Order: sequence, then C-alpha cells, then structure tokens
Amino acid sequence: MADPQVGTVVSGRFRVDDLIGQGGMGKVYRARHLALERTVVLKMLKPQLLEDPTLVGRFEREAKAASRLNHPNVIQVLDFGRLENDGTLYIVMEHVQGKDLRLVSRSGATSPTTSRCSTSASRRSSARTCRRWPGRGSSASPTAISPG
Repeated sequence: MADPQVGTVVSGRFRVDDLIGQGGMGKVYRARHLALERTVVLKMLKPQLLEDPTLVGRFEREAKAASRLNHPNVIQVLDFGRLENDGTLYIVMEHVQGKDLRLVSRSGATSPTTSRCSTSASRRSSARTCRRWPGRGSSASPTAISPG
C-alpha cells in the first residue's frame, strides 16, 4: 500500500515523492521544492502526537534552533510549518546523497574516518558529538564538538 502523502503537495511548495524512513515520531520523505527545482527532505510529525503540547513546543523550538546552525557538516533546515488540513508539523531540510549510516554500521564496514570519530568521541568525556563525515565539507577528518 502506497503512503497517502506520496504525490501530494505540501504548503503549495513541496511535492512529496517517496517515503524514505519512519519511526516513532513520524515519517521522512524525499520531496521536491517546486519553485527552486531542488530535492529536499520533508520530516513530518505523526498527527496523533499533536495532542501533546510539550512535544509540539519542543518540535518547534528544535526546528528554529536547527535552522540557525550554519556549518558544512550539519544538515541545513530550510523551512518548517503546519499542514493546513490537519495541523501536522513538518520540517524541510537539505537532501544529501549518501549511504544510510545505520546500514553501514550494521555491516561492520566503517571507514577510517568513522572509526577515528567514534574513538575520538569515546576518549573525550566532554565530546558531545562527531559531525565530520567523508563527502561533507572540505575535509574528511573528524571533528568533536565539545561544550563551552
């Protein structure tokens, strides 16, 4: 059975092309920004989660905060809003070609960069995340982001 969102146009700007992932919070689609003729990712919160005002507030705050990040190794948030018909929240992000990291890690075939990244992050107790991956940005070396 096809997903009901595939083929629809969201907010008059984004045509939903394919379902590419889903989880407990919602679904992720490959979409097309019609005016810019650009492939994007559209993340939609499950409609039943709209009943939780705390969750809705968190989703909106995270969308705004993520949209302010500007770094070559962080996916750019382009837009966010609500569907007119049922109020479903969505975030529009840049689409990046690549392998699904979950599948790569399950196969045990990690690149030297992902291995160094994991090692670097585990050695430094203050490291929150490791953001630099091959194919994104100008360098393939890992970068640990530490607080403060």
